[in-house]
Amino acid sequence: MSIHEVLRPGVDQANYFLKLTEGRSLLELEQLSPQEVKCLLSKTKLPALIIPKVYGGLQLPLKEALDAVGLVAAVCPSAALMLCMHYHVVSTIAMYPTAFPFAEIVLKDISLNGKLMASAFAESSGNQDIFHTSVAASVSDEGVIKITGSKKPCTMSHVADYYAVSIITAEGLPGIAILSNGDAGLKRKAFWPGDILLATDSHEIIFDNVIVKEDWVVWAENESFELYLNTGLVSFNLFHMCRLHWSLPSTLRAS
Repeated sequence: MSIHEVLRPGVDQANYFLKLTEGRSLLELEQLSPQEVKCLLSKTKLPALIIPKVYGGLQLPLKEALDAVGLVAAVCPSAALMLCMHYHVVSTIAMYPTAFPFAEIVLKDISLNGKLMASAFAESSGNQDIFHTSVAASVSDEGVIKITGSKKPCTMSHVADYYAVSIITAEGLPGIAILSNGDAGLKRKAFWPGDILLATDSHEIIFDNVIVKEDWVVWAENESFELYLNTGLVSFNLFHMCRLHWSLPSTLRAS
């Protein structure tokens, strides 16, 4: 059975995505602009696979979500990578909605309007904590939070609707801030040098004194914060492993 014939429960949205591609080849799909790829995803419920039904999502088991992303990866790797980064963040918010004051607004917007979340999260290098971030957050006496720094690369740097940003204060308090596309101070700079996965829109995103909306930040004020980070990391690894498996040529998979 080919990937175009898969009709198992939980992957119907992936099949709908395949239908929207109108039979175009992988190479043709990879030549689309990031906005065109995003539009294809937004016409489906793929961004809302594991979001609870109370927020308009499909509330599918993680296994079915992984299968769906795998099918997408086989025909359009860039679209699958967008979903991987999206679920890196969304899986955590969907699992612990009461911990995130903005959860209802964001999850409903994703479910009902096909919005996508970019992971402008920590960068890592040798001998450095994977959650290390250089994005600085300052809090004024009035409680206004501003962030400054950059993330490179950031998938969906221009086209994402939301950005989850790992931040840290001068006192060393970590946090996660959610920004909206269009927030003042968001800038982009060309980064990706290759000629593959161009549709992922993976460039540097710069935060130039961006003001975080009230209650759209979660600080590491208790041990639960580490749980949220680890949940996102596990999801990140699972979705990427699934994406890579399906993106490989069938001859390599068979070997």
